[in-house]
Amino acid sequence: MPLYMDVHDRFEGAANAADRETEKKFGVRGLRRWSDGRTGRTFFLIEAPNRDAAMRLHREVHHSDLDTLVEVREDAW
Repeated sequence: MPLYMDVHDRFEGAANAADRETEKKFGVRGLRRWSDGRTGRTFFLIEAPNRDAAMRLHREVHHSDLDTLVEVREDAW
């Protein structure tokens, strides 16, 4: 399944049970989160069947469009 990096310029809050249920609705799964304490940017690695599913999830959970969504792949270092 494709991986995406969802980048928030400013993020407040945390995933909760309702968010997890919404993920199931769109077939999306949050995998990891990283934060930059200096800038406030937060990076979410998510697995989604396609870009549209990731965007629809974000709109429903955050009531806004994504700041940045990039399809990524894991490569050996």
